[in-house]
Amino acid sequence: MLTVKVNTKNFQRNVVDSMKSQVPFAISHAINKTMSAVRKDQIKMMDQVFEGGATRFTKGSARVQYSNKRNLTSYLFYPGGDRAYVQTLIKGGKVLPKKRKLVEPAFTGGKAAIRLNKFGNIPKGFVKKQQEEKSDKFFVGIPKGRPKSDQYYGLWRRYGKGGLDKRGRARGRIKLMVSMAKTERYQKPIFESSDYAYQEFMARIYRQIPASFRYARRTGRKATKNLRFR
Repeated sequence: MLTVKVNTKNFQRNVVDSMKSQVPFAISHAINKTMSAVRKDQIKMMDQVFEGGATRFTKGSARVQYSNKRNLTSYLFYPGGDRAYVQTLIKGGKVLPKKRKLVEPAFTGGKAAIRLNKFGNIPKGFVKKQQEEKSDKFFVGIPKGRPKSDQYYGLWRRYGKGGLDKRGRARGRIKLMVSMAKTERYQKPIFESSDYAYQEFMARIYRQIPASFRYARRTGRKATKNLRFR
C-alpha cells in the first residue's frame, strides 16, 4: 500500500498570486494522474512476478482512492473479501482452505501429477469433474493399505485393473493426483507492492506537477471536485 498526502504551503509561496487559488486543484490533478500510473504499473508487475501472469480477477484487486482539491490524500490499496489472497502474496501469512482442506496438486520428482493451467493452478472444477465421471479411474479418500493419515488423503487415479489377484496382490497401481492433506500452509511474500509503487510514484510525480499546473492555468475555474483517471 502507498499513501500520499501533500501540504500545499510551499506551493502557495512559490506561485504567482493569480495561481494561488488553483494550487489545490493542480496538486490533486498531479497526484491522481501519478497514482493512476502507479496502479497500471502494479498490474504490469503482477504479470512479471506471478507464474504465468496474473488473472483478470487478481489484476482488479489493485485499487486507488483518489484525492480531490479539498483532501489532498490518495492511497493505493488491496481490498479483502474474495481478493484477500493478494494481501497474503504481498505480506505473507497463512493460507486457509475455503472448506476443510487445501486442494493442491501432488508432485512427483518436482513435477505436478496433473496438468496445471497457465497460472500454475489446478484447473477450475477438476476434482469435481473426476468425481462425477462414471469411470472408476478416480476416487477421493485414503487408499486401502495406506495408514489412516491425512498425508494420504486426496484425489487418486487407478492405472491398470482394479482389485487384487489370487495371491492378494494389487493388479494395477494408483497415483496421488491432488493432495488434500493440509488444513493450512504458509505463503511467503512474493509481491513487493509498496516498493514498486514508491519507485513508480517518485519517477513520475516531479514531472507531473509542472504539467498539472499548466493544465490548471489553461482550465481556470473548470476544475472538478474529484478527478479520476483510468
